[in-house]
Amino acid sequence: MRTIGLMCLFISAAIALGEEKAKPSEIAGDWEVVSASFNGNDNPVAKGKKLVFSEKEFSTFDGEKKGRTIAFSLDLKASPKQLDLEGPDGKKALGIVVIEKGEMKICYAEPGADRPKKFESIDGEKTFLLVLKRMKKE
Repeated sequence: MRTIGLMCLFISAAIALGEEKAKPSEIAGDWEVVSASFNGNDNPVAKGKKLVFSEKEFSTFDGEKKGRTIAFSLDLKASPKQLDLEGPDGKKALGIVVIEKGEMKICYAEPGADRPKKFESIDGEKTFLLVLKRMKKE
């Protein structure tokens, strides 16, 4: 009986570790900007742009023209999940992220500002809110 209990414990731990490892890959792929705002103001110029995520960085695209590449790290144990961005200049921006049903929301603050607590961009809070839709593979 003890052996069965230990096996269940190991299987549960392996499943939990497997789920933890799999989640960063949820972010990998091509995403289209559905909406973007900063400081409570919409940014229609960003709409339709593409972000291509790997498990550790993403690149921006305007059509076929590649823009910036930004490194990131995830904290999957936090609630909501935390996303820390690091630009080419080494400055860090603290954010949160959620992925549900083919949609990803990222809310992050300007470098040096506090991590947002909610998925919103409000005037004076220096936060960006991106809503992205996973692009279908052709």
